[in-house]
Amino acid sequence: MDHGAYIREEYAVVGLFESGQTAEAAAAWRRMASNPEVPIPDRVRHLKNLSHALTRMGLLAQAEAAFDEGIAIEDRLLRGWMRESKAVWLAEQGRRAEAVAIYEGLLRQFWVDSASIQRYEKNLATLRS
Repeated sequence: MDHGAYIREEYAVVGLFESGQTAEAAAAWRRMASNPEVPIPDRVRHLKNLSHALTRMGLLAQAEAAFDEGIAIEDRLLRGWMRESKAVWLAEQGRRAEAVAIYEGLLRQFWVDSASIQRYEKNLATLRS
């Protein structure tokens, strides 16, 4: 893979999204997230971006599915970035109880560091208030 070309493509897709070409950006993020040559953490990030594009398009079920796809990939990395991203999204959708459940689950993971614990607990307190 030509890393320089890949980075330029990433910036171009963000430009599409920011200019209101949401469907085009979503298609590009889907393609990039499905490319086995793209590093796994990048694929997860593309799925998060895809989720936001789909949300902007009003396709909430598909947006949630993209989050879940990213979580399934990321679970192998022992990190909770995509789970936390979904919790934030759920809270924005008014689904606070589901967001709380994700944060509670993250706090049970053995690999969570102290900075993340502090952030998760703060977000939980906000959601519960």
